[in-house]
Amino acid sequence: MSDADPVLKKILAKAGIPDLVGILAERLSNGELTSLLLEVYRRRAAALQPHALLAGLAANRFVQPATSDPLALRRADADMLELAQQAGFRPVELSPLAPLGSSALYGRVSQHKVLSALRGCEVASDPCNTLLPLMVARLSDKSAPLAELHWAGSQRVVRSNLMDFPDFKPHFALFAAVSLLRGKDPQPLIETALKHLRLQQRMFAQFGLHEIQWRLQIKGRQKQLGDHMREALAQSDVSYTVESASGTDYYQGFQLKSYATRGGQTVELGDCGCVDWAAQLKGDARLQAFISGIGIERMLALVGQT
Repeated sequence: MSDADPVLKKILAKAGIPDLVGILAERLSNGELTSLLLEVYRRRAAALQPHALLAGLAANRFVQPATSDPLALRRADADMLELAQQAGFRPVELSPLAPLGSSALYGRVSQHKVLSALRGCEVASDPCNTLLPLMVARLSDKSAPLAELHWAGSQRVVRSNLMDFPDFKPHFALFAAVSLLRGKDPQPLIETALKHLRLQQRMFAQFGLHEIQWRLQIKGRQKQLGDHMREALAQSDVSYTVESASGTDYYQGFQLKSYATRGGQTVELGDCGCVDWAAQLKGDARLQAFISGIGIERMLALVGQT
């Protein structure tokens, strides 16, 4: 929403303060803005009547329960984290909240597509956006020796944008694995990518999915890295195809999407790739990060467990 948005213009006219957005966004400190909004929401909550709360429940898509089988979901979550631990990833129980701007800053996602909250937070929209900053924060300084960090976690995430596929829900469960390395040699990063793919293979096999194919897209940014990945895949046991690059420059060098086929149905279940967020966060160009994710409920739906 920009200053030219007709809804915003109407609100500013109603308030009688043309520069209201600028005042709130630029003149108030984070603490002052939080205090102001807390009082606004306190008053609104105090004015609510029980019937209004019930009506709001019915109209709000974000608070509706998931249709997934919660027991199947919990079992899958535990199985996936255990497999990740066996593969050398440290399982982490993540907060449902992330720092404000986590998606917009390095995920290159509009802030309007996440649920912004108070106290400098937003509702988590991707576990990778939470895991990677936590891993970077563990680094003491850019000259310190760094063993490779491999963490994994799952979250029920919320996204406010409407996606263009029929089974989309505003909140859903995602599994993510994140690796952090230091050094500009591409070979360790390629080996890390294969580590993530093998983990996904084991996870899919755990749920009876054995017909898996990865689709490799080589990106314009750091195309040479994508060429290295293609060479590594050609020498591995991973089934893959190469397709034309599409989408944004979210990933560097390449992106791999995972597809599973069962009962004649092929579904995209996850993706992975290299990102430059760690280097941005720490100001250290030597930091390399690889992220991967799987839609848990989409996977369970494909195998008939939801």
